[in-house]
Amino acid sequence: HVAVIGHSLGGLLALMLADAHPGDAGKLLIVDTLPFYGLVFSPNATVEMLKPQAQAMHDGLIAMPVEQFAASQPSFSARLVASPDGQKAVTAGSIASDRTVFAKAMQEDLGTDLRPHLAGIKTAATVLYPYTAAQGTQSDVAALYTNSYAGMPNVHFTRIDDSRHFIMFDQPAAFHQAVLSFLGLPRR
Repeated sequence: HVAVIGHSLGGLLALMLADAHPGDAGKLLIVDTLPFYGLVFSPNATVEMLKPQAQAMHDGLIAMPVEQFAASQPSFSARLVASPDGQKAVTAGSIASDRTVFAKAMQEDLGTDLRPHLAGIKTAATVLYPYTAAQGTQSDVAALYTNSYAGMPNVHFTRIDDSRHFIMFDQPAAFHQAVLSFLGLPRR
């Protein structure tokens, strides 16, 4: 069995893999992924409720002139990663990406709610999630993740402090240790 590691949309894809093909993944490391991204906006969010917002976001990203998109990315990246080098890498990656694919992926992410499937996902999973005081209390942030995965057996949570969404840039040593631990390799 393979170990699958996915960050953000990649984490959602890892969950989808474990749901659709239960025997293919031996274990999952889900890095800052909710089974429904819409929960960031409201604990009562639904796919249907967010459909207009997802469409508007998609259409806005597609319509934005190249220069405006490039100019907007540093501030967007700063919300996702604290590390200056990480911000530069995320900004460069988003500018270099295919914007049509980027916009469609964001729309599909907001349009996917895997919570009804979680009880059937038996694959062992570890969810790494970031925490900064700007997000609220540690217990509120922990509740967001644990409640989001309610009903999923074999899921464990690991909080990484002083990190935003891109844990691998903000806390590379902690991220590295979490990956080694997940893979069952000795700590370095």
